[in-house]
Amino acid sequence: MNIEIYKASEKDLDFISNTMFEQSRYEKNSGFFDKLFDTNDNKIILDKLKKLMTTSSKSYLHLKNFLVAKVAGKNAGILCGYEPRIDTQEKFTSSLEEIGVDQSYKDRLNSFYMCRSDLDRKTWVLDFIIEDKQFDALDIYKALVQKSLLTARVKGYRKSQTMLDIGSVESELIYKKLGFAFIDESICQEYELDFNTSGVKRLEIQL
Repeated sequence: MNIEIYKASEKDLDFISNTMFEQSRYEKNSGFFDKLFDTNDNKIILDKLKKLMTTSSKSYLHLKNFLVAKVAGKNAGILCGYEPRIDTQEKFTSSLEEIGVDQSYKDRLNSFYMCRSDLDRKTWVLDFIIEDKQFDALDIYKALVQKSLLTARVKGYRKSQTMLDIGSVESELIYKKLGFAFIDESICQEYELDFNTSGVKRLEIQL
């Protein structure tokens, strides 16, 4: 299978925003973006998400951090890879304020921030890796992760981490096949109430 990997541009906004939004709602009544934007209106969420991805503040969810995978011209997957030392929580807050979302988002996502460990600023972080089910998941993950980790090495990083919801069995197995190892997990009752999973696992790879 010939997989093309390229840096995302504005022409990919619809694909990336829809893919992330659908994944965030998977087997849930509401997901991360419902809480972030304080609405269950799909159109409003998608509109705000696309705006968030193009703000001048450039948070970790900015378009600049995304890779897109294509197979035979068809969209096959996405991956967000970013630097916590640059794409800070403060930049995320600034980006949200730029599109009219105030700091009350922190209260709505309190369980999310309680359960997720503080990110090591010396790591390259992988997030929002999602593949189209019509393609082989391992092949898509491998192509996206390898491209992202190449960028990490060029920037001088020596390790990369990702966080997965506990119960994301397929994704965890694929990451482990790609060389990632389990570090720790965080179990939070509040997180389970909000996101229908008991907590998160953290995986790491040495570069």
